[in-house]
Amino acid sequence: MAYGTAVGAAVNAAVKTPGWVTSCGKAAPIISAGLFLAPYPTIKNIIADRSVGSFPLLPYSSMCVNAFMWMTYGILKKDSNIFTPNSFGLICGLNYFYQFRKNCSPKASNLPGTV
Repeated sequence: MAYGTAVGAAVNAAVKTPGWVTSCGKAAPIISAGLFLAPYPTIKNIIADRSVGSFPLLPYSSMCVNAFMWMTYGILKKDSNIFTPNSFGLICGLNYFYQFRKNCSPKASNLPGTV
């Protein structure tokens, strides 16, 4: 096993990572966190109108599940580039979910399990 590790280290040392790859790697978590803010204008309108209208709950609940799963993966891999933006996404998703449920009519037909 030590031989494989030494060979892998030698290959990694010989290959220089291009600057644009490093830049993209550093920008990706920031851009990813920014994408979780995309539903904010819609939630702002929901809060102002105090109604969800015909908007479905699915995008906000799936955002919570997706962010939670990726955050858990980032924790297990001990990779802050995965954990950090997805923990922010989970907070955003839970806030969006809460605001949706808070401003949703109890008689709404656009919730899962309603006909």
